[in-house]
Amino acid sequence: IIIFSITACLPKNVQVPQSPLLPVLERKSGLIAYIGLDGNIYITDQSGRTPSALTDDAAMPEDQSSPLRYYQNPTWSEDGSQLAFVAVNGEGGSQTLSEMYVTNVDDETSNKVYSSETEHPFYLYWSPDNENVSFLSNDSTGQSLLLQSVSVNGGERVILDSGSPYYWSWAPDGNTMIVHSGNVNSTIPEHIAFLKV
Repeated sequence: IIIFSITACLPKNVQVPQSPLLPVLERKSGLIAYIGLDGNIYITDQSGRTPSALTDDAAMPEDQSSPLRYYQNPTWSEDGSQLAFVAVNGEGGSQTLSEMYVTNVDDETSNKVYSSETEHPFYLYWSPDNENVSFLSNDSTGQSLLLQSVSVNGGERVILDSGSPYYWSWAPDGNTMIVHSGNVNSTIPEHIAFLKV
């Protein structure tokens, strides 16, 4: 109680020193991916002392006619060896192209697996076998959501289903999803189903 009381009375922004043995003794739990203030993707260990930039080409617009490029939605694979993320490109303050990349964090090689000018990914979810990234995107009309999947090696994307709102979860075998789409207030019929991928 005394230690808690003392730390509660400390001024704002005061940092209590940590033991130099803490990084050695604490359990390591993997890497953290984050978006930096410059719009690029970074990874670091849990100490935060060794950040590594996976991208370095983000560009924040200086005015309405300047090009822009930023990254979003970093999502780890189930085994933690790969990171998927979306690059957003635009001009004049509007989004014109979305690209999805998969990076192998061991050798930091990136592979562009998806690109579209009309269907912009905004939620990524890895398959349990780490071979596919499923994602939600808007459709070209903006009236519905598309559930799509793409291989981590690239190739053609596969449209699996559509609806709005849309929820899904992978089965542990990676061959089946349970999906829920629509609601009573939607013009699209509601359905709950098992979807064989």
